[in-house]
Amino acid sequence: MKGLKKLLSGILTTAMVVSTMATTATTAFAANPTIDTNKDVSLTIYTYGYDEESENRGTGVIGDKEKVPEGAELLNGVTFRAYKVADIQQTENEITYNTVDIIKSDVGATIAGGMTAADIKAKFADSVLNKLVYIEKTTATINGEDGVAKFTSTDLSGTGRGQGLYLVVETDAPDTVTEKIDPFLVSLPMTNAEGDDWLYDVYAFPKNSTARGQIILKKYGVTGNGNSTAVTGAKFVLQKKEGSTWVTQTTDTNGESIGDNGVITMTDTKIKVNGLAQGEYRFIETSAPDNTYILDGEKAYEFTIDSEGIVKVNGTTTSTIEVMNYKPEIEKEVLVKNGDPNKESDWQKAVDYSVGDHVPFKVSSTVPNNIDRLKHYVLVDSMSSGLTMDSTDQASFVVSYYSGSTKITDTGITTMPSYNASTNKWTLDLSQDVAKLKNKNITEVQVTFTATLNQNAVTAETGNPNTVGLEYTNKIYPIAENGTGNDGNPNIPPTGEDQPYEETYTITDKVVVYTFGLELIKTFSGAAPSSTIKASFDLYRPLVPGETKETTLKISGNTVDVKKVGSYTTDENGKILINTSRTGDADKAFSNGTYYFVETATASGYNLLKEPVAVKIQLYYDQTFKTTTTTTKYDKNGNVIGTPEVTATGSDTTTYYTDAGKAKETTVTTTSISIVNNKGFNLPTTGGKGTILFTIIGLGMMAAAVIVFFGARRKKMVR
Repeated sequence: MKGLKKLLSGILTTAMVVSTMATTATTAFAANPTIDTNKDVSLTIYTYGYDEESENRGTGVIGDKEKVPEGAELLNGVTFRAYKVADIQQTENEITYNTVDIIKSDVGATIAGGMTAADIKAKFADSVLNKLVYIEKTTATINGEDGVAKFTSTDLSGTGRGQGLYLVVETDAPDTVTEKIDPFLVSLPMTNAEGDDWLYDVYAFPKNSTARGQIILKKYGVTGNGNSTAVTGAKFVLQKKEGSTWVTQTTDTNGESIGDNGVITMTDTKIKVNGLAQGEYRFIETSAPDNTYILDGEKAYEFTIDSEGIVKVNGTTTSTIEVMNYKPEIEKEVLVKNGDPNKESDWQKAVDYSVGDHVPFKVSSTVPNNIDRLKHYVLVDSMSSGLTMDSTDQASFVVSYYSGSTKITDTGITTMPSYNASTNKWTLDLSQDVAKLKNKNITEVQVTFTATLNQNAVTAETGNPNTVGLEYTNKIYPIAENGTGNDGNPNIPPTGEDQPYEETYTITDKVVVYTFGLELIKTFSGAAPSSTIKASFDLYRPLVPGETKETTLKISGNTVDVKKVGSYTTDENGKILINTSRTGDADKAFSNGTYYFVETATASGYNLLKEPVAVKIQLYYDQTFKTTTTTTKYDKNGNVIGTPEVTATGSDTTTYYTDAGKAKETTVTTTSISIVNNKGFNLPTTGGKGTILFTIIGLGMMAAAVIVFFGARRKKMVR
């Protein structure tokens, strides 16, 4: 029904010329005017696009322009051919159109008026027109008016200043035209509407049936495994296929600009382009919303517009294209000391451990939906000098793959992390496994491992960071093959120039392992510490789960199973400082917790402590992390182009607090304890001078008693 309506519209819009010519060919003139054969003639065609019926009749004068229906639009780019098919012969009361000799055998000696469009098409077949010479004009902007094609006496063939009967045929039109106007006959000159005079300059206002389509492109971003979110800032070009070449569109059929010289920046979350003619189109993304999103500059988002203005995407009728940008995420966590690895809250961004501990880490990286099209997907973990991997740590690597929340064990991926001791980094390069990741619908890669906090660890201050980076392809570019050019794709530079093979982007995440020092300050009542006045201690810590006790301490009537940390002696200042700034196998640094000093020796004249002294390390900390990203470009051979661009924002900062509520900042990062030794009582020493004196006195008294005893006995005997 719609097609019939458009056909009727085309017939009606040309009836102005056909019916008028028929009148001049068969009717006597009221005033019997005579054609001035010395006058120039012209035909000016104003061509419109219009999708409705039009019942207005033209009269061949410029004033007919006022009768053009509202909504009709002038069209540039419509091509007409004018064929002279007959000469005008005038008698007293009528005119006759004598067919030109070359086609008389085809159409007859004279051409009568009153022919319908169907009659004209039947009589003037292509085989007939091919015998004639034609004049061709294309509508353009003339004197500021669009849609004009003008044939003048100079252009037209034949005698009498180009006068004659012409067949006008539309041969080409913009893609918005879905049905060309029917061929029509026009007499130059032709009678006016009243039939009492001749019009030497004739104006025609034919209307083409047109169809224009509208396309909407919506842009979404997907971060990690999250939901899609509408995003702005991406850039696209819209291209139309002309023959075998894709051409960027800078204006629509209404002459309105499309973007900035064809580059459309999404200031909104969608792009809307109206006034598109029938044909094949494609959107190509030239810039993603930001560097983190993956630009797929190779993929084209194609659609078609048919002769009815209907838009189809992949064969489905729709006016909307949805484009997704993906970007992965990387997260690093470290397990709190003695924490449960199956308890999510025990994995944190900052923890504290003792030197010598094996510290558990977990790296989680999301896999973008278009992973199979990425040429780089590499995890690189960089440790500070305070963290290294011994043989136990290197054997601790476990790589797990998840599809949603389901663990996938049959991925076919055997790639494992490799540790480089010289750089203190491990790398997991899954670039060769991207197809397997896609095939198994892997959405997350998880790596767990341990590293040892060693004696190079920084005590407090900035801590001991462990940074992981994910290097992934964030810009996919096509490569022109065999010097064939860029096929209109703006992402491919002209042949011969350096062209990017791809671009990678590295995002990072970081955790920090802290460790703290212990300081014992020993004082001796009545004496100053010196190189000769010293005390020695053994240091113990409570057992961690799974350890076997070495000994038991009794503290305030309670027993505690402990493990020995080391033995220490005060220096000349009466101090024992235990942290990583000192050297020696016994020196360490510690995590938060309770430790016990047991005095094993003290200075002469001083009493040993009766029981162990407990010291509690309880330092709270908060940190902010600097974000570092790196952009690297590769050529078509995979070589790095130029110098990678590194961008850093923020800073690495640690703040220490006196309590978990962070009520007060403190610069104290070493826990100190003071211990006092008191003097004992100075009792006489066994075998000293006092003992000899009492012995002599005792012996004297015993001798006197013996003398008295024997003297008394002698007196008794004398009697």
